[in-house]
Amino acid sequence: MQKPKEVRSLNHQLIPTILINRDEFDPEYNFFAMGRMCQAFISGMHDIGVLKSDYRQEFAAIKPLSDFARKEAKRIADLLKDKTVILSSTGGWLPLLNAVFQHFTCLAMVPAHLEEFHALAHIGITPFSNQTCKSGGILLLDKTDDGYTGEQMAKFVDIISEHTESKAVVVELQGQSLTERYHYGFQFLWEIVYELGCYYDVPNMDLISKLSGNPHWTEPEIQKNVS
Repeated sequence: MQKPKEVRSLNHQLIPTILINRDEFDPEYNFFAMGRMCQAFISGMHDIGVLKSDYRQEFAAIKPLSDFARKEAKRIADLLKDKTVILSSTGGWLPLLNAVFQHFTCLAMVPAHLEEFHALAHIGITPFSNQTCKSGGILLLDKTDDGYTGEQMAKFVDIISEHTESKAVVVELQGQSLTERYHYGFQFLWEIVYELGCYYDVPNMDLISKLSGNPHWTEPEIQKNVS
């Protein structure tokens, strides 16, 4: 990671920028390197003095999901089978959902989209009424969310259960620190991705590669790099 440089924006203001050079090409980067990227970014921020800690101890202390959490993830995956998955949270957790979203679509090959929760509650809830195209909602709740958000999520789940054949569940992030809760959420959601991927078992048609014209995204090329 190089030190910040100043570049001019369109309105001629000077803004600091950071260039991150990756030494090795990794064709599966977007799918599998999320943890590496997160750690490299935090380490770089620490190196240039933006962060006081590189959080190595916090990362090292993160524990894998418990057997109970894995069973709960499988239970939720069972509820989401044959449904369009809607990922939702308050604004602060949308980056996590955005990272996992591509795993739902590109690995499990599940129709999915994401939406900020309060927008979902006011407008996005209406498609749950469609009983031909059923939806399955995953609502991510953090302990820093306000009481109103928690109440609305619980109400959302109750209304969907009572009046439609779609499903919605609340996943509460576990852990004391932000780092612990982020990794818990990532691991928990990935368990759901894994279960749905096993359920659908969709043959890869290399559609991304065909559309982008990038041969590195074909399954044979990716398999060459799987360790």
